[in-house]
Amino acid sequence: MNNNGRSLGKILRQRRSMIPLTLQRLSRVSGISSSYLTRIERGQRLPSASILRKLASPLDFSEVELLTLAGYLSPQPPTTGGRAARHISGQLDPYLTRVLSKEPIEIQHATIGILSILKSISSTPKEKKRMIKTVINCPDHMVMVFDKQGEQIYDYQGRYSEVKEKILRDAPPEAVFGKLSDFEPELRKVPKEEW
Repeated sequence: MNNNGRSLGKILRQRRSMIPLTLQRLSRVSGISSSYLTRIERGQRLPSASILRKLASPLDFSEVELLTLAGYLSPQPPTTGGRAARHISGQLDPYLTRVLSKEPIEIQHATIGILSILKSISSTPKEKKRMIKTVINCPDHMVMVFDKQGEQIYDYQGRYSEVKEKILRDAPPEAVFGKLSDFEPELRKVPKEEW
């Protein structure tokens, strides 16, 4: 057994102990025999993808985390925007898991590796353009732009003369345009064409 199986077994045993979860209880909730679980924890067996899938929830792992720990998937770079690593993929397709569980471990490794590469290629982070909801022309001729959640969209911030065309081009018809002046205490809504 390689070091990957030993380290995975050690991690699983530590997690089970921290929860705390007895081997017998884990066996009941996962549907995996306690003798097989013991061999996994000792590093004598490297579990298949279907076994890891059954262990993920009771041990409070995501499937991706366990597949990565087992060496089926390569580690993913940290996500941005405050999202936890658990949100990278969530679950394997149940049909794929069933089919792969019948294949030798080498085929499982290769297939999951190929799928993870394809997924990373297809889901390359693209900056999602935030929708303009409110545009305000301030007294100092600076423009502030907000999305539906009320957060500023900094791509459109700047002097009125510099950002006007870009905003008018990208703003949807339902966007609200307004002007603030030194003389009026409230925002005055104006039609897009007059803004």
